[in-house]
Amino acid sequence: TALYNVETTQTVFAANLRGEPFSTWAGPVSIATGLERRTEEAVSRVDPISDAGGFAYGNPRSFAGEYTVTEGYFEFVAPLLENSPLAQNLDLNAAIRYADYSTSGGVWTWKVGLTWDVNEQLRLRTTRSRDIRAPNNAELHAETSSRTTLRNPFSGATEIISVVTGSSATLEPEKADTFTIGAVVSPSFMPGLRLSVDYFDIDISGAISGYAPQVILDNCFNETSGGAPGFFCSFVH
Repeated sequence: TALYNVETTQTVFAANLRGEPFSTWAGPVSIATGLERRTEEAVSRVDPISDAGGFAYGNPRSFAGEYTVTEGYFEFVAPLLENSPLAQNLDLNAAIRYADYSTSGGVWTWKVGLTWDVNEQLRLRTTRSRDIRAPNNAELHAETSSRTTLRNPFSGATEIISVVTGSSATLEPEKADTFTIGAVVSPSFMPGLRLSVDYFDIDISGAISGYAPQVILDNCFNETSGGAPGFFCSFVH
C-alpha cells in the first residue's frame, strides 16, 4: 500500500492599518497598508517502497523544506466623481506590494484600475496589473518517479524507461501582465438580477513547468547528432 502524507505548517505575523485619512471633492479616500512575515514549511512521509522507487507508477519521495517571505503593501481607493452628469460614481483604485522570498529574492506586484458606475443599472470596470505566483514547497523540494513507455531515439526501440520528476530549489516566481475590462448590468425591470461579463488578457512569463520525458530524449538525441551533449542530455542517464 502506497502512502503519501504531507504536513504543512504556516507561521504568520501581520500588521495592517486602514482608514480614510482625507477626502477629495467626490468623497473620502480609503487606504490600507501593512507588513507580513510568513514561513511555509512542508514535511512528507511515504512508504518504504515508494521512497525506494519500487512501484511502477507514482513513487513520491520523502522531503522536508521551507521558505520565508516578507511582504509590504499599500493600496487606496480614491473617488473622482459622484452624482455628476457623467457618472453616479467614478473610483480610481491602485495597489503595490513588495515580496522578498528567501529562495528567490524580491519581486514587485501592482495594479491600477477604474470603476465607473454610469447609473444604477450599469457599472463598467477595468484593471491593469502585474501578478506573480511563487513556487510552493512541492515544486521546490518534492520528487516522484515512475516507469514510462518511451521511444528511445538512440536505438529506435520502444522501451520502458524510469522517469524521475524532480524539483528545483532555485525556481523564481511566475510573472503575468494582466488586463481586464468588464461590465455589470442590473436591469431595473428585474429587481435582484445582476449580470456580468469580463474580458481577460493574461501574458505569463517564467511559467513553472517541466519538459515531457519524450521531449527530453528527442532533444538529447538531436544535441548529440550535432556535436557534444548539451542542456537536454544533462537530464538523461
